[in-house]
Amino acid sequence: MDQMLKEYLKDKKYKQYELDEKYIPELIKLSENKDKNIRLRAVYALGKILTRNQNKLTVNNPNLEDIDRNPNSKIIDVLKKALDDDSGWVIGHAANFLSKIHFPEYKMIELLRDGCPWVRHTVAEAIGEISVHDAAFAEKAIPELIKLLEDRSLHVQSVATESLMRITGSKAITDQKRKEIWKAIELHDPD
Repeated sequence: MDQMLKEYLKDKKYKQYELDEKYIPELIKLSENKDKNIRLRAVYALGKILTRNQNKLTVNNPNLEDIDRNPNSKIIDVLKKALDDDSGWVIGHAANFLSKIHFPEYKMIELLRDGCPWVRHTVAEAIGEISVHDAAFAEKAIPELIKLLEDRSLHVQSVATESLMRITGSKAITDQKRKEIWKAIELHDPD
């Protein structure tokens, strides 16, 4: 492991780092580390690499040979697996980065029932982003997002409302579904 990666893994300001694709193989290994802070940083770095370079990573990069020369799909696999992590922070970052590439991972819908409010909030936000681009995903997610309008966390309620409003503004759903969402939002309006 080189010095840059060691510093990244220890630094509390890890989000400021811009690691490049040469670190992908090591970060994939680190995403399964026993230490949740290392897993968090590995998932975060991989997500940044994916979203920053999703159209630039090439199969000719010699650093990527040991991950089947298909870095995007390997990173997506790591992010999908991270949705099952026991750390809410790891789950939240994985959902966030999957949403940035509009990847409809149905496991996220289940996570709307997670015991951690931060997980419910970040996943609801991610689902709102993905659903705008994927009608089938939106269709499955809407009932669970509507349930979050009664969540014990006001912040989760707010994010669920925002996600539902984003979905109503998209062309991914029918007018009937749009009306159903607006009715649910009106019923749960605290004013």
